Amino acid sequence: MRTLNDTILNFLDIETTGSNHRRDKIIEIYISKVLNGEVISEFHKLINPGFRPNEFILQLTGINNSDLENAPFFEDIVHELNEFLEDGIILAHNARFDYSFIRNHLRNFDYDLANSYCCTVKLSRKLYPQYRSHRLDKIIERIGFDAGDRHRAQYDTEVIREFFFKALLDHGEEKFLDAVNKSMREASTPSHLKNFQIENIPETPGVYLFYGDENLPLYIGMSKNLKQRIRDHFYSDLINVKDFNINKQLKRIETIPTAGILGASIREAFLIKKYQPLYNRMLRRNRNFVKLEKYTNENGYLCVRMNSDNDFHIEGIENIFGVFKGKKEVKEILSGFVRAHGLCPRLLDLENGSGACFSHQLGHCKGACISTIEADEYNRIFDKAFEKIRIQNWPAESEITIREENEDREEELTFNKWAFVNSSDKEFLLEDFADQQFDPDIYSILRRWLGG
Repeated sequence: MRTLNDTILNFLDIETTGSNHRRDKIIEIYISKVLNGEVISEFHKLINPGFRPNEFILQLTGINNSDLENAPFFEDIVHELNEFLEDGIILAHNARFDYSFIRNHLRNFDYDLANSYCCTVKLSRKLYPQYRSHRLDKIIERIGFDAGDRHRAQYDTEVIREFFFKALLDHGEEKFLDAVNKSMREASTPSHLKNFQIENIPETPGVYLFYGDENLPLYIGMSKNLKQRIRDHFYSDLINVKDFNINKQLKRIETIPTAGILGASIREAFLIKKYQPLYNRMLRRNRNFVKLEKYTNENGYLCVRMNSDNDFHIEGIENIFGVFKGKKEVKEILSGFVRAHGLCPRLLDLENGSGACFSHQLGHCKGACISTIEADEYNRIFDKAFEKIRIQNWPAESEITIREENEDREEELTFNKWAFVNSSDKEFLLEDFADQQFDPDIYSILRRWLGG
């Protein structure tokens, strides 16, 4: 940060159910967005963690559990939060804690937090070394801030904001900004990364590929801001085991800028499948999927069969109920439908034979195997059971083209029946990918994009 002029500052505080950002949940978040010393917008939410926090947390924060039960879940506010934090620097007390929680929560929904952040604990230590403690309670005493709801996100954020601007007045802009810069997370580019200049990486959406000694990527990722995301891999105070191992081996970085997030997401999914990088797990899948095909038997009952033929052309997608990683996963889901809905395991490709199935004898199957339930009634139960896992209907009669653009480039991406069809970017090597094939990852990306 070279100057405060025209710099957006996001003063932030969160309350959580505990200290582990991978296990615990955010229950309150407050952000005060400041520009040139003025608050220009605010974000304040109570968040339902999905369980009752322990009594210590409720008493510490003063948050009422009934208020949390009526509050939105994180998934309900994640898009709004991500948009609110799209620009500016994050400032928080013990910022590593707040930043790691928010980043982990956003990543669970495929959003990427790439903001720089400043820790006001570090800032206080640098500017006020004469004080032994730099806890927020002590700062409240030092600056004479009004008493309020300590351990509530809004009050604590207002303390942080007041301290920040008082420190600016106390020390002058030059000394203050020097301390701010030193209190921000410090990047450390691996020394063995030859000829790499972060300044040459564009601040646009795109895909990045990390290479080691071999000519195959160690890791492939995407971001709305390539420069910020790559820099984020190098920040030592939030480093994790995976980043540490990647950085030890990293020798070369390649970037593919795109016109938008959708194009970056599609390329990332394709490239991970093509190169199978060591450190990608979520999208590193082979094509040995099992599809669940729907058909109607001679008695009019809806049935499914498991098929591993790897033919996923979109022309037959209407008859595919779902695509899964293996038969074990499918059988567990179908067995659950037998117990929960009374579907027949014989009609679900779980059992062979004639006459009453074994589940009917146990009282689970409603009797489709021996026609003791009408086909129309059974089929209604069948459709309801599969509603949440079935592939959704394509929301158009033909292809959909989505246009993305930024200052540097533009692209039109065409899809049909959830499959990637074409790109106006001639550098997108379409021959590397199966022609008009359904892909579960592309399906998930498109469903989120189209609001499904």
